[in-house]
Amino acid sequence: MPSHAASRDHPIVAVLGAGNGGLATAADLTRRGCRVHLYDLPEFAAPLEPVREAGIRVHGALPEAVYRPALITTEIAEALDGVSVALLIAPAFAHPRLAEVVLPPLRDDQVLLLYPGAVGGAMEVYQALRTSRPGCRAIIGEVANLGYSAKRDGPASVRINGIKRGVPAAAIPAVRTGEMFDAWGAIFPEFVPARDVLETGLNNINIIVHPVLMLANLSRVENEEEWFTYGDGFTPAVARLMEGVDRERLAVLRALGLPEVSIAEWMVRYYAEQGVKGTELYQVLSTAPVFSRSTGPRAIQDRYLSEDVPYGLVPVASIAAGLGVPAPCTEGLVALASAATDIDYAKTGRNAERLGLVGLSPEQIIARVTQGDYQRPARRR
Repeated sequence: MPSHAASRDHPIVAVLGAGNGGLATAADLTRRGCRVHLYDLPEFAAPLEPVREAGIRVHGALPEAVYRPALITTEIAEALDGVSVALLIAPAFAHPRLAEVVLPPLRDDQVLLLYPGAVGGAMEVYQALRTSRPGCRAIIGEVANLGYSAKRDGPASVRINGIKRGVPAAAIPAVRTGEMFDAWGAIFPEFVPARDVLETGLNNINIIVHPVLMLANLSRVENEEEWFTYGDGFTPAVARLMEGVDRERLAVLRALGLPEVSIAEWMVRYYAEQGVKGTELYQVLSTAPVFSRSTGPRAIQDRYLSEDVPYGLVPVASIAAGLGVPAPCTEGLVALASAATDIDYAKTGRNAERLGLVGLSPEQIIARVTQGDYQRPARRR
């Protein structure tokens, strides 16, 4: 099996987080010739050891090979040394903890990119930066979705089922998006500029697909069955439920003057080169080669609920309510997930109040993410 290490003559990128997405990204960027600094929090030092010893084995959509990051560390200063772009790749519930560690040493000439940010991730981290370091000129940005369909299948191994193309990315404030793209040059050809972080966050399609699949298959999950998400757990009725929630997401995009792209359309855009096609969601997901080996969760605490509901559906429902957009399916999913887990996600999640959007008109919300002005309090209607 080929083994590859980074060249000293290529860009240095920090990958902050060594889970499914972090390992896939670190390996792929090393494959492309980048010098990767792979970081995780000190409390997660133990899982880094197999990677340090053996490198990252990749298989699936990429030829099987082992890639060795240039640096593996739990010291954030070391991870950010010489880096132009740092990718924060972690579940949304870990964003506050990672931000506490990453923001203090962040330099003015660096980009911190939430990859992805769920809904409102970049807004929340930007607010934290403005509060803790008001003079810092570092760029905070966000990508709509992780660029890979990937799953860790061993201590130092990750299977990449698919690689996305045309993934929206934006900075906050949006007036710095061009500057952000200039900062990373040709490192990320798969990213395309979005209008703002509202467009990136509200086009995170996992926030609908994952919770619906999970709630429709709770008995399989709690019985710890081995099941294929789109083979065993996906039916026309499940697809219709996803489409019902998606129509509400599209209505929020419409209210904010953003392009309306359905889940089915995103899947085809992302994976057309890998054989994904169709117009109806059931057809797209049930026949997509990318998802044929995707297995479902085996614990109710899985991020399909613990991340995608409080950091995805909750902000969508909360923003919709503030805009006067009906969202009964979205609110219903939040209520069902809360009942199933005995957690009040509407209260604990990343709602509009937490994002500083309560009482703002669509125009004020857009101005906020475009100009990044978090000094003025939200105006009540």
